[in-house]
Amino acid sequence: MKPKFDLLIAAESGARVVNGWHCQIVPGILQTDAYARAVIDATDVEGIVDADERIEIRRTRQELIIRQEDPLALQVILDEAVLRHHVGGPETMRNQLEHLGELSRLPNVKIQVLPYAAGAHPALTGDFVLLVFRASDDLGMVYLETATTGLVLQSEREVRRYSRTYGTLQAMALSPTESAALIASAAKDL
Repeated sequence: MKPKFDLLIAAESGARVVNGWHCQIVPGILQTDAYARAVIDATDVEGIVDADERIEIRRTRQELIIRQEDPLALQVILDEAVLRHHVGGPETMRNQLEHLGELSRLPNVKIQVLPYAAGAHPALTGDFVLLVFRASDDLGMVYLETATTGLVLQSEREVRRYSRTYGTLQAMALSPTESAALIASAAKDL
């Protein structure tokens, strides 16, 4: 596991809401096993990752949003490129997109797509996860993942900036209903 990734996992289990912006791939918490394996295989340039262990971690994280009692609120904005970038081949990608459609119907999961037509936006620098905790006086934290590690940002200035960025992305993105239609259309195209 990447250094600091365990902090994200622990933080997710204690968060009230997890907001994520993802511009390359479907976030791990929403991945099917086949899609996850394709991502892991493609990114493991050193050949040292235990794919089965990583897939199991993804399944455990997904339990947070599908459990019956007190599920985690998850709000995700995906760049349209995530839907169009074929990871693992057509069948794997179609199943992944259909899985997104199923998860988006959960009352605690909100998935939006930022279409290509939206143009430039404040998150052009890459993915981030913004975690909001239960305590009203806790500003939250931001998690940034790189190829080799994770970075946790907790200063008020940084968290506020990412929070504003996320709000701007939400306003620019398609509604959840429009996003679900685009995801279904992309799955059909495969």
